[in-house]
Amino acid sequence: EGYELNRFFFNYMKSGLPYVTLKIAQSMDGKIGLSNQEQTWLTGEESRKFVHQMRAQYDAVMIGSNTVKVDDSKLTVREVKGRNPIKIIMDGKLSVPENSKIFRTAHTGSIIIFCDKTNDSKKIKLLENRGVEIIQLKSKRTGLLNLPEVLKILAKRKIISLFVEGGQTIFSQFLEENQFNEITILQAPVMLGKGIGAFTKAYKNKLYVKRIEPLGRDVKIILQKL
Repeated sequence: EGYELNRFFFNYMKSGLPYVTLKIAQSMDGKIGLSNQEQTWLTGEESRKFVHQMRAQYDAVMIGSNTVKVDDSKLTVREVKGRNPIKIIMDGKLSVPENSKIFRTAHTGSIIIFCDKTNDSKKIKLLENRGVEIIQLKSKRTGLLNLPEVLKILAKRKIISLFVEGGQTIFSQFLEENQFNEITILQAPVMLGKGIGAFTKAYKNKLYVKRIEPLGRDVKIILQKL
């Protein structure tokens, strides 16, 4: 129980990196949405409250640019009392709309965008004037940002816990590079039949079931990396 309460700190001292939890809301047939272009609500009220509790417990929450465009979430803590986490956006092409809800309450230190080095300086300046910090990195051959480098930068800023909320590309990159500690699955009692999965392909990461319990009408499954 003591380790569980201090797992963020212990992991940080041992690895020098943030403790990473992937949060995946999915249907019973493993779909996180009908498509990459439309928002799909799957889980119930209790799950949404749980997600807000998790946001309050972690130093930072991360999403990809497509999640910003489709969900247009504020990523704030509203359903429970607690602090708002630092918001991290992975956006190689710096394509997020400037009028997204996430930027409306931005202030210095509250939002960090990681993007490629070759981007529009005017847009960078516009976002910086709103309190958004832009960190430019060199993309890999795949076009994705260097995830280990991102985590090292966050660790140097004493961000020792990271809650990753989506989407498919981000989830897949964390599994592909084995840069995570836990996966929390919120499984809704629905079948979509079609749509997109949480990952672009099957991975061979070794996991064990830490906990399974009902969460309102949904089921919470917590998996931990071996």
